[in-house]
Amino acid sequence: MDSLPPPPRPRRCSEGSLIGVQFPSVRTRPYSFRRCKKVNPTSIESLFEELLIEILVRLSADDLYANVRLVCRRWYHLIHFKPFVYAHLNHTSYGLLLSHSSDDQIFITATTQGRIEVSNLGYVIRFRHVSSCNGLTVGLEFCGKFAAFIVNPATKCRFSLPPLPVGGESGFLGIAYAAASMEYKVVLTYIVDRIHKCAILTVGVDKTWRSVAIAKSISILQTPLIIQGFMLWLLERTRIMTLNVESEVMREIHVPIFPPDYDKRRHSYCYLSTGRYLSLLIEYEHLLWQVWEMKPETGEWRKLSRNIDLRAHKCRIQQFALESQDDLQIVGWVKYPEVLVFVFRGIRCFCYYYNLGADEIHSIDVPVFANFAEYAVHRNSLVWLS
Repeated sequence: MDSLPPPPRPRRCSEGSLIGVQFPSVRTRPYSFRRCKKVNPTSIESLFEELLIEILVRLSADDLYANVRLVCRRWYHLIHFKPFVYAHLNHTSYGLLLSHSSDDQIFITATTQGRIEVSNLGYVIRFRHVSSCNGLTVGLEFCGKFAAFIVNPATKCRFSLPPLPVGGESGFLGIAYAAASMEYKVVLTYIVDRIHKCAILTVGVDKTWRSVAIAKSISILQTPLIIQGFMLWLLERTRIMTLNVESEVMREIHVPIFPPDYDKRRHSYCYLSTGRYLSLLIEYEHLLWQVWEMKPETGEWRKLSRNIDLRAHKCRIQQFALESQDDLQIVGWVKYPEVLVFVFRGIRCFCYYYNLGADEIHSIDVPVFANFAEYAVHRNSLVWLS
């Protein structure tokens, strides 16, 4: 399997067009054997390659793969060319992937205007503990025995990973991209005989899982948060374990921003991945959160100027909640830091999102059981492993 090229870094002129990315010619035979073909100067066939790319990268991966690539041979070759795949990826915003063991996967994203879009990916992935990176999802699936797979829900491509190490069937998986080496790596954390273990697999390179030493006192039996070349596990309220997937070095980071009088029995906190940063929401008053973000490369924290304040919506939240407002569960960002998605445990088929800029709450009708769904930060893309 060929290794992935690095994502292209095209320059943009003042009009926003791509410059410096070479896309392939779609000729399939010598020009002398082609018949002259009149092209209507007003048809889409007459568009320059650069303008056509500017149009196509704005479409969703689902539309590109299911419909657009079948229009003509020229478009087919263009959409399958790796520089276009990564140009489209860089143009795609982060959203949330909702997965349920008996339902199709649902993708929630936000437009530039903050409007929510919900799409059914039309593909059932019966995964446990879904993790996502660049549009590729990884998880454990039971096929007579537990096995690990990588799937791109948009293109329906599927890749089987080598057999799990002993005890790995009860573990947790994460996938991340090492940009310098241009490789995807899958990390498995599991426990055997009360000993916590960690194993790494370089996709397409390793034939077996490689063991990585971790401290005996550290438990990272959870699905990791994925943030651009890093995986993060929450050890406790004020400690985080990070893994640099490039160097495969683990590092423990202390979170110094909780006040001494913070009472976790009365207030809540929530760690979320934004795709690029680690986001921490700390509830200082009921329905009032401060928002902090951390760069995993440095471990530095920064407080955002805008808080999440739902106190003005208390009456409406009481209508949503079945028994108590404490049933509110924050799921993740779909347009960081503008749109936040949350659910109420026990309510079927509804999520809710809060637009911070407009200070509005809206409901989302989604066909999953909210309190039994897996949530992962995700980008719908055309990326694949070959």
